[in-house]
Formats: sequence, structure tokens, C-alpha cells
Amino acid sequence: MIKMEKHEVVIVGAGPGGLKAAQTLAKNGKKDVLVLELLPEDQMGDKICHGMMFPNNMTIFNIPEGLTDTPSNGTGIYWADKSYSTMNFDPSLCYMWLRKDFGKWLIEKTRKLGIEVRGNSKVIRLNKEENWVELENGERIGYNYLIGADGSKSVIRKSLGLKTKSALATYVEVPI
Repeated sequence: MIKMEKHEVVIVGAGPGGLKAAQTLAKNGKKDVLVLELLPEDQMGDKICHGMMFPNNMTIFNIPEGLTDTPSNGTGIYWADKSYSTMNFDPSLCYMWLRKDFGKWLIEKTRKLGIEVRGNSKVIRLNKEENWVELENGERIGYNYLIGADGSKSVIRKSLGLKTKSALATYVEVPI
């Protein structure tokens, strides 16, 4: 029998969803939580995109105001008839920041609650009968509960045979 590390909860994905789940578990007494992230430590929290969040979500995440760098005070709308109109917002509709700054802040906040966030831990396989995930390096990690927060190309979702039904895309146009 192969000896493997085991945790009460394993979360796959150290993005905002996975880290918020870990924080919620820690604040409710679950300390044996491991967050696995495929990116190496120095790249964790980084994404190509700019982060964007609505004010009520900033309250939910307890995000300090200094973390944001750009308020969104308006938007442009392209209509089906190819016309264009704008809308202005006061107060701001949402706030933006560099995604890496937000990710690093979330990771630090999660670790302060006693949760291990481990980089370079790409999950390649799930054994749902025996409750373990296998990492790219061959290591297996057991769990009692598993949370898949590994994004649109989720290994967890695919391993469970779950389909995606919809997607939402947004973009921000910034005049220069």
C-alpha cells in the first residue's frame, strides 16, 4: 500500500474562489485544509487579465481600498444595430487592480489563517472511489472532501463528468 499525505479538505485551485473557500473553512474551525495550485510560488495569483470587482464583493472579500488602482466610472455599449452609447456611474460601478497584486494578497490572507497553499502542484488525475488526487510529480494526496476551483479547464470537473453549460465574458475598453 502506498503511503500518502491526507487532509480533511483539499482545494484544487488557488484563485479567488479556492482561496475564499479555504478562508471560510478556516474561519469555521476547519484547519486541515490544503490548497493546491499548478503555478509555481513566484507566479501564484498571476493572470493575464486585470482584476475587476463590484463594491459589494469588495465588502465580502474585505478588500482594502488601497489594493484597487482604477475605478470604472462608465461603460460603452455596442448594440446589435452597430450603434454605440455610453453610461456614466457615480459612484463607480466597479474597481480594477492588477490581478497578481490581488492574488498575492488573497494567498497571504489565507496563509495567515493557518492554511497551506502549495504551488507547483498540478493535479492530473482524480480517484473518486479512493478519495485522492494525483499530482504531475506522481504524488498522491488523500482527502475527505474535495473542492474543485481549478477554472475553465478544470481537471476536477472533467474527472467527475460534469459539463459546463454557459460562459460569461466581459471586456473593458480604456481610451489612451
